[in-house]
Amino acid sequence: MATERPRDEAVPAASAETTDASAPLAAQATAENIVDAVQQLAEDVATVAADAAQDVTFEANQILEGQGDAERAPAPTQAAKVPKSKLTKALAEEVGPDEGPLDQIFHWELSVQASGFQYVGSAESVECFFEFSVGPIVKTPVPRLKLLAHYSSSYFLTKASTLILDRPRIAYDRKMFASSIRDMDAHELKVAMWKVSRWTFNTYHGVSTRALSQILSRPSSMPLRLVEALTPAEKEEKKKNKRPQSDVAVAFCDVVLEQVFDFTMIFENWNLNLLGSHPKHDKRKTLDAQLTFLVPRNPYGIASKQKACSVKTTDWVAASKGKSSFFWKSIDSDPVFRGTKTALQQQYFIVKVFSCSKSGGRHPLPSCIGSALFNLQSVFDISFFRGQVKSLSVDRSSFTVASMEGNIKVILCPLGKNYVADPVCHDLQQPKVSSSVGHLQGSEMHLVVRVRKCEALPAADEDKGCSSPFIRVSWDGSIQASPVLKDTINPVFNHNFFFPVRFFDAKLADRKYRANALLYELQAKGSIQIQAWHADDSSSTSLGFTRVALGQLLKSNQLESRTIRGPAKDESADGVDDAAPRSEKPWYDVEKEVRLYDGTRTPLMGCQLPNPNEAVIHFEAYFHPEWPFAFNNWADNDDEDASMKLWKDKEKQFNRVNNEFAKNYASVFPESIGAKPSLADIFNRGAELRTFPCVASHPLTLETLPLMAFLSSVVAPSQSVRPGQLMHWMNCITFQTPPKQERTGLIAQDSWRDSQYLLFSKKGSVQDHAVFLCSLLLGTLRDAYLVKGTIRVPEPEAKFGKAGSRLVEHVWVMTREQGGWVTFWEPCTRDMYHLPHRWTPKKKSPEAPAKQEQQEESDDDDDDAQGLQLALPAVDEVPDISVRDFNTGAQ
Repeated sequence: MATERPRDEAVPAASAETTDASAPLAAQATAENIVDAVQQLAEDVATVAADAAQDVTFEANQILEGQGDAERAPAPTQAAKVPKSKLTKALAEEVGPDEGPLDQIFHWELSVQASGFQYVGSAESVECFFEFSVGPIVKTPVPRLKLLAHYSSSYFLTKASTLILDRPRIAYDRKMFASSIRDMDAHELKVAMWKVSRWTFNTYHGVSTRALSQILSRPSSMPLRLVEALTPAEKEEKKKNKRPQSDVAVAFCDVVLEQVFDFTMIFENWNLNLLGSHPKHDKRKTLDAQLTFLVPRNPYGIASKQKACSVKTTDWVAASKGKSSFFWKSIDSDPVFRGTKTALQQQYFIVKVFSCSKSGGRHPLPSCIGSALFNLQSVFDISFFRGQVKSLSVDRSSFTVASMEGNIKVILCPLGKNYVADPVCHDLQQPKVSSSVGHLQGSEMHLVVRVRKCEALPAADEDKGCSSPFIRVSWDGSIQASPVLKDTINPVFNHNFFFPVRFFDAKLADRKYRANALLYELQAKGSIQIQAWHADDSSSTSLGFTRVALGQLLKSNQLESRTIRGPAKDESADGVDDAAPRSEKPWYDVEKEVRLYDGTRTPLMGCQLPNPNEAVIHFEAYFHPEWPFAFNNWADNDDEDASMKLWKDKEKQFNRVNNEFAKNYASVFPESIGAKPSLADIFNRGAELRTFPCVASHPLTLETLPLMAFLSSVVAPSQSVRPGQLMHWMNCITFQTPPKQERTGLIAQDSWRDSQYLLFSKKGSVQDHAVFLCSLLLGTLRDAYLVKGTIRVPEPEAKFGKAGSRLVEHVWVMTREQGGWVTFWEPCTRDMYHLPHRWTPKKKSPEAPAKQEQQEESDDDDDDAQGLQLALPAVDEVPDISVRDFNTGAQ
């Protein structure tokens, strides 16, 4: 039996026995080591003095030359010695502004907590307490880093039993300290075990040490094995007799060590598109709009309560001419978050939208029309954010106000430094494993997706006949990925994905909103998307995907007991006495009854690679803790079916019109391409087709969507907006045509993807490149369109040995220019074709008021100013092709 003794903090008493037991650490400081330490200290002092003198001389020269501190260049530093540990090698090539990379002082945050202890010594039971401390491995007269030791309460431990604490024993909670990379190798975390004695002094019984550099390279959840504390004579005797040191206890600890940064978040190119079906749409598109960003400043910030948050606003802008959209290039100033990478990824920010009419050059009475919540979980992987602006309304038509999208660029600056950190060199994070829950908030509800394994995945690497798969799970605008498993088609992940459940308004949890607004909010978060990918050095290949509608999970009838980390551990297998009294478990090990969605042997769809077997995935999903009420009136499936039915009806109507056009065209020009049939005929499968697609299947949700839904405005860097640069950037992505499209020459309905897919996979078909190019041109305010047509390509192996050709579907991008010109952009060859007299601009009504014409001219000037760089002739653009106008003879 293992119980905790309620008593005050126990502190080790000084005694001769204690001094002898802890003597090994002091005995190592021999005369030779002391001399070496003094010499090293003298060399460090000399180096610091030389660097300081060099800096003073350099700064004086700068002042004499009139440059000042703003343009101060880094002073040369001496080459650092090659380190031995992997941690020091990570920064070996980066040179800081003032000193070498290994000697720069960075700020770190340390959290240490113990969730339980196990006694494995020779005695039947023991009363003990534990000491947690951070200090130098080799004691020096003036240690560079030493944290105040923490002592736990005393515990009664019995042999071969585990004491689970009621609450984790917190030794250090976000303890911040300063240290260099080199000093991380020379300092350690020590956990010592002290044996309590009733009649004499306490005894130094066991110890476990772990270098700080080792902590950074290992998962946060680490059981520390404590070995018996011996004197130098006892150690020598054991070594002589070839006997190892005995274990006395195991401390189950969570140790989190991360670097502290100042994260500057740059908000750029934010768009607001009012929902046309909203009852107040017509009124609000005539008003001005403003955005207010609530961004937390530190890990303790709460955006929903405006606690410890930076409040940043944009300027008031009017809607674009003839549209219901608003655009902001940037905000007034950039917010800064101070903390670790994990702390930033666990945060979120809220954007509030205000609307008001302009009166006397001011906006006197702005009203908040809605809010949008964005999680920062994937901010380091994907800079593009998209969400919905919602208002707290029980009316479904008034709940969703608008859609919003924009970019966030994060700049890392080490705390106390005045230079931008390299994300690669400063990526000193502990590896996350499936059981890591130290970064989660126990007070929040989480959606847990536990992926066990995949079977029969297609082989993406043809040379090896296997793949290197990993899993991506996305929900509520957040994306998480698992580690990559090398060279296998049957990977076993056993990885947990945790998504916090957050709302844009805390009032949604009230009882009066459960049957309406809360349902709308959950439906807006979307379904759970699970994707399998093959990792490559240059690109990624999709191995299949599946989705789980949120209604399937919320209405599941399968009830199981789960902790947030998965199925509860069977304690009977560890030999724990069921009759023994048990302490309360920590929150992440508490079993709760949840509704479980069992995804065992779920097929993976949407893979273009050949696979003789059916690829399946084994996973489960649940909310922890479970919702306190049932969602009996959930009806998301009805809405999805209605939407899909709408677009399928539009497709039938569109195909019917095109068939009539093809028949009429064939009666006049029977041999032309326009006379080809638009639908396949089962009695003539080899006939050439000229299809007119208007809808496609979404690659993740498999919903039927119009082709326009795959286009979005992608804002390119300002230095890469010229036509030649855009074409070059787009052509750097590898072309890869699906085998079915290569064989038939037709673009399948499920072969259309958005720009995000191409950017992530770094390769795609001609239609993927065209969609990406069209999105880039839309981001530069061009009037861009996607054009699908057919071309004739030579047949390499024609029938009967004759040379021939066949019709192949192709995709271009077309932009409308001024004066009735159009430009065709060829995504494969980077050619551009300029054609005159291809469209007629709309004529202005002569009855329009002069004031309205002036306003439209002002709007046109603003649009021209934003797209000025594209309007200028580009020196790096490919040669244009001039087309002769045979009506006028002009060229």
